[in-house]
Amino acid sequence: MTHNSPMEMGTVIHRMITETGINPTLIYCQVTGAPIAQLSQSEIILMWESLDPEMDREEIIDELFGRTINSMRPSPAWNYIKPETLERLRKSNPLSVCAYLLGRFYMPRDRAYDYLKRTYDQRIQDGINRIQCYQSLTASYIESPVLAEFTTHLLMLDSQFDLAILDMVPGFPKCPQDIDLTKVAGYNSILSNYYLVLIDKKFALERQAKLEASWMASGGNRASRIAANNSFMETKPKSEAVLQKQAKDMVQNTMTNVLRALMDGNEDLIPTPPMPVPARKLTGFNLSMLKPVQS
Repeated sequence: MTHNSPMEMGTVIHRMITETGINPTLIYCQVTGAPIAQLSQSEIILMWESLDPEMDREEIIDELFGRTINSMRPSPAWNYIKPETLERLRKSNPLSVCAYLLGRFYMPRDRAYDYLKRTYDQRIQDGINRIQCYQSLTASYIESPVLAEFTTHLLMLDSQFDLAILDMVPGFPKCPQDIDLTKVAGYNSILSNYYLVLIDKKFALERQAKLEASWMASGGNRASRIAANNSFMETKPKSEAVLQKQAKDMVQNTMTNVLRALMDGNEDLIPTPPMPVPARKLTGFNLSMLKPVQS
């Protein structure tokens, strides 16, 4: 084939669009998956000329596919998301908000998922999912009240439980390609019931946490507090500093009694000096103690 011919380029691009649904001549929004820009003709030709001329059509499509997904950028409307921004977009363009929420729900993840440390395959799959979510929403007409209800259920789940980390909802499509808007009424029922289940579980956990906090903070039986404190202080092992102070006080008292007995001339009252308390405890073997006694 003539790799550089315009006819070949058009054939490959058309085949890619037909097989994957991704148009390599477009720029897609990284947040909603919507097409937001068209490459100029010069950029399309430059992209084509940058390809390896030895690749076949399948390899070219794979290459263009990866390049297109990696070229995704947030649209100006979505590159600075704040609560107020999302609320305004909900009113002006509810379909894009719904696509944004579905994109969050279908983000590739596992138990060790880290949004800031995604692999190349995860980034590619995330881009594909977002484009497919938008395409599924725009594939057929959906009445505004039905779309608003669908979006509301997604917003409630996202605001309370975070769609980006939420487990797959039982009965809900497992991938964007399975979304069928003719069944949106059933989706609304599934999401509503699942939300109520999670709310009940959340309230149960909050009640349990409050009970445990109350039990820990109550401090037990107030009537036994004084007795417990005094008993603990009386039976608490004495520290090394306390023992040394008591030994020092005992030596000083002994010397005082000795002097008093000598001054009074009553040697029978002279007390026996106490054994000194070592300044520190032995923590290991003293090898010098193992030397034999010389006769």
